[in-house]
Amino acid sequence: MGLAFQAFSASPAFATAYVTTGTITSTNLISGGSASAITNFYYNILAGGLPGNSSITVQFSTSSTAWYSSAGVLNGSDTLSTTGGANLSLSALNATGTAFYYKMTLNSTSDQSGTPTVANIRLDYTPTTGYGDPLLVDTTGNVNLGVSANSVISMNGTASTTALTVSATTTLSSLLNGPLQANAGVVSATTSIGVLYGGTGLTSAPSYGQLLLGNASSGYSLSATSSLGLLGSSTVSSLTSNYLPKWNSNGTFVNSLLYDNGTNVGIGTSSPYSMLSVAGQVVAQNFVATSTTATSTFSGGLTAGNNAAFVVNQAAAANSLYIDPVGSVGVGTSLLSGAKFKVTI
Repeated sequence: MGLAFQAFSASPAFATAYVTTGTITSTNLISGGSASAITNFYYNILAGGLPGNSSITVQFSTSSTAWYSSAGVLNGSDTLSTTGGANLSLSALNATGTAFYYKMTLNSTSDQSGTPTVANIRLDYTPTTGYGDPLLVDTTGNVNLGVSANSVISMNGTASTTALTVSATTTLSSLLNGPLQANAGVVSATTSIGVLYGGTGLTSAPSYGQLLLGNASSGYSLSATSSLGLLGSSTVSSLTSNYLPKWNSNGTFVNSLLYDNGTNVGIGTSSPYSMLSVAGQVVAQNFVATSTTATSTFSGGLTAGNNAAFVVNQAAAANSLYIDPVGSVGVGTSLLSGAKFKVTI
């Protein structure tokens, strides 16, 4: 609901007495706007503002030439007598349009020693659709500037303030979509937030398998992980537990021959039975056994020298060749009985 208001003081005093009668005719209360319905005329007579036998009457008009009472009686009038503020219904006038006036007559006391005092008046009306009223107050007390809305204060247009405090959810405009940015004090919506303000400067979301990387232009770019030489989850999932991975010639992460179960290491086997188990031929320049108590066992026999100058066949019987701790040698026996060399056939 719209409103228009005016405030005025009592008639001036002439020496020690007031004039008998004074008439006030308003300007157009809805100038620049339009009313689809005019509902109430509010007036406020101050306490003590209606002394003795003084009185106040009012008439209304949409043309400032033909005057009516609130009941729609031509040349009729209404007497205002309630102090502290009251509404006078104007619904019987069925007034609409772009103009509305009131004419108020103030009659002083019969001895002209006192005059009525009206602090302010207000016209309540409904703006016509399409007309922006500079100041609208609805029936719940919401104040709207140039727009009708269901909020304590709503405004259509530009406003400025030295400080603004918001303590609840605030709607700026249904036309703003996206992140907000401020440029020279003007807030607007944007499609991206710049790098300096914690954003990426990008307008598109990353696709699966992309990372956000800083670029040479002090900005960000979306890059595929496949172009960065990174290990992707799909590659890791193809590996086998306990095998040490390696890159192959195709640039793919694959299982190597090394198997580590946490206790033993196997080369070419996933069932290592000792600290190091090798499934296959081992070639080395030499082997050094440093333990003075451990026994080395060659299950497949032993061949020493390029020309097989020394051979112990895998199928040979036990103690086919025996050397005791003092250097005695037994062939076919380990019972040397103090002999340096003994052969049993």
